[in-house]
Amino acid sequence: MISTKKIKIVGIITTICLGISLAMLTNLPSKFIEKPPIELTSSALFPEMNLDTLSTEANYIIIGKIQKQLPAKLEKDKNGDMYVYTDYEVKVEKELKNPLINPGQTIILSKLGGSAEGYNMTVYDTAKVDIGERLLLFVHQDKNGRNWIIGGDQGKYSLIDGKALNKDTLKSTTEEDLVNKIKLKLGKQ
Repeated sequence: MISTKKIKIVGIITTICLGISLAMLTNLPSKFIEKPPIELTSSALFPEMNLDTLSTEANYIIIGKIQKQLPAKLEKDKNGDMYVYTDYEVKVEKELKNPLINPGQTIILSKLGGSAEGYNMTVYDTAKVDIGERLLLFVHQDKNGRNWIIGGDQGKYSLIDGKALNKDTLKSTTEEDLVNKIKLKLGKQ
């Protein structure tokens, strides 16, 4: 038969162990405690941009293939607002504007959105890119040297089987026709 004295001692020891465990858990560094991510959502409304505007505003117009996605990064802008961007490696196949970009060269293309350091950022109305996708891109380089697609989806054409497909189906055409129109706009024909 177990005495009440032993039951009390076991109860006290159990209470002490639970108390120590709880104290240890509440003093754990924050990196060990799962925190829900902070969700950032944004929408970018781009003005309507025709081929003339895209060609003029772009620092680069390239045909290339998305090679890989790099880890997303979290930054603060000059106003202290947090944002997440994701970089992609693009292997250049052909340069249509800016002879400093050579076929075979890899450029880094930045895109708002991604997950970094506990922040998830979703930006609507920006051009989505996929690994392995072959694209014609109108690219603007900002003062920090980052390359961005101009005008969201307007500045991105997916090149598939000789077709140049834009999210705005009215702008979709053949790859050859699109390249010729761009060259004509740039006075390269």
